[in-house]
Amino acid sequence: MNPEFSIHDVQHQGSHTLALVGELEMTNAPILTTIVATLCTDGATEIILDVGELRLIDSTGLGSILRSRAMCQDYSCGFGLTRGAQRMQRVFELTELDKDFSPQDEHGPGPGQRRQLWPVPTGGDHRPLRQVASPAVRLARLARELGE
Repeated sequence: MNPEFSIHDVQHQGSHTLALVGELEMTNAPILTTIVATLCTDGATEIILDVGELRLIDSTGLGSILRSRAMCQDYSCGFGLTRGAQRMQRVFELTELDKDFSPQDEHGPGPGQRRQLWPVPTGGDHRPLRQVASPAVRLARLARELGE
């Protein structure tokens, strides 16, 4: 696990704004995909990825954003991406992701409370959190659902 990465969720009704903080790269990109899959299967109506606090993103991180978008489309869930820091925005422009995603800056996270989804808080933090299954468990569940 990369200690330089965390995901925080601000939920308002069925809308989730996921703040991605730190470095989204190959060791943690599957976590984002798993969390988005969980939210989609749990009935989220919209998922906004807030990339304003990302310091670094590699090709695997970009791929996880694309997979997240595709998953939202599969579940008829709205998807958006906020503008990040100028260097992050440049990555989105170079890969033409800025053309695929409508920036949702004016959307805002809504009035919900921000909670940390990853890494799972430890120690004195006793806020209730919904655990996210590993990617392998999620895939097995999805395969079972599709097979039925």
